[in-house]
Amino acid sequence: MGIYKSREAKEKSLALYDKQLLELNTPFSDIYVKTSFGNTHLVETGNKAGKPLLVFHGGNATTAYNLLMCIAPSKIDKAVLIVPAGIGNAIPVSSVAMLLPLLQYRITKTEKYLVKTALYMALHEEVLDEDTINILKNSFDNVKIKAAMPANIEKKRLSGYCSPTLIIASEKDCLFPAKKVLHRAGKMISDCQTVELKESGHMHILPQAEKERIIAFLGED
Repeated sequence: MGIYKSREAKEKSLALYDKQLLELNTPFSDIYVKTSFGNTHLVETGNKAGKPLLVFHGGNATTAYNLLMCIAPSKIDKAVLIVPAGIGNAIPVSSVAMLLPLLQYRITKTEKYLVKTALYMALHEEVLDEDTINILKNSFDNVKIKAAMPANIEKKRLSGYCSPTLIIASEKDCLFPAKKVLHRAGKMISDCQTVELKESGHMHILPQAEKERIIAFLGED
């Protein structure tokens, strides 16, 4: 079963994935790439004549883009990292407060405790829309979640990486606070632009201005 708690848990997770992907209401195709790690699933969408843009999902995806940056830096023209792990992680004690409501949710399966757990990361209830709640519920119910976060990457491992990078971090992120992330990123990445999202947590709604900043950054020569 791998990361899933059971066969049924896997089926529920994949069903939710397919449902939310269809809700994007945009044409896409599934492709599989053979790698040394095994078959890797990608969703292909958008202008196929345009320059390829690889987008990693949230949730422990840090390992993947750190491995691209360390092992094959020449393959990355530009990178945008949003509330990234593995650069300036908070001291683990800062997230201990989430454990009580999470335990209450695991025992009772009551949604209010799930929301209470999520609010440590989201800060504002408007961030927790139905899709987000469903993703969190599925993660806690059906997936074997790894409690430990990726360790902070060593500076020397990024010595060969020099591509333009935009890093966006949240001021009140309980896991990867902007104060730590942006300070260390500026020392590790030679061509680095940084943005701090004020009054935002780890889970947030990206402001329109920052969406436009990302588009402009990726479009620059």
